Amino acid sequence: ASEVGWIFRSSNNGKSWIDINDEYTAEGVEDFIISNSKLYASKNDNSGILFISPDDGFTWNQVTIEEGKWILGLYSNSKGVYINLKDKILISNDNGSSWSNITTSFNPWIDQAFIKDDILYAYASGTIYTSIDNGGNWNSAQYRTNGLTATSIYVNESNIFVGFWGGGVGRNSIGIDEAWSVKNNELFLNNSRDIEIMNDTVFVGTESSFVRTSYNQGETWAKELNQFELITGSASHLSVFRNALYVGTGGAGVRKRNQMQKEWLTVSSD
Repeated sequence: ASEVGWIFRSSNNGKSWIDINDEYTAEGVEDFIISNSKLYASKNDNSGILFISPDDGFTWNQVTIEEGKWILGLYSNSKGVYINLKDKILISNDNGSSWSNITTSFNPWIDQAFIKDDILYAYASGTIYTSIDNGGNWNSAQYRTNGLTATSIYVNESNIFVGFWGGGVGRNSIGIDEAWSVKNNELFLNNSRDIEIMNDTVFVGTESSFVRTSYNQGETWAKELNQFELITGSASHLSVFRNALYVGTGGAGVRKRNQMQKEWLTVSSD
């Protein structure tokens, strides 16, 4: 677990957490993934620093990917590990030892990226780009979005969702072959931070009003759990694991909701 801070590890479904930081990661972490038994964490500044651990966080190696650049996102699939540096996406096929640019063909200004079934998605200047050959070639979607900065992307079997800063959430078919639908009742326009889907239910983590839920693929949105808004409104990272939704909050730990329940549980220790 990480949320613009330190990294913690749990081996009992969040009942307890162990601090696995060293002097480097303790300076602040922005994003975090696991790939081929290695942990990758990006530093929360524009140093371009990536932390890599080969042993479950007991030790960390520090690598400068590109000085002066924010690492906006980390991703992985069977082909490798990916880094979004805003003006390019890099891939490593050797567990972080070397990196190469896979977006030279369209010189993007990339806000967000996503990987679904080994298809790469990148959002740049209002356009979704896709690659089915690991970045060898990119195709641009026919229909542009509203052009606002993207804060998150999520792709399921039938739709693609994009969260916008100042524009709520947009939805399109998986082929992006129609105009974008934006219906944001109960979803404040500047609030979207992260998107996750669990069994056709769409969840949006927001900046100041916890989680919004849609049971109809984004047509309407419902409010989740008012009492947590009194503790923290921020729900900036969402993840689904074993039929449960986990929410990383800004200052109130990790919250969990099981698939068939509406009650939220606290799964992080003090």
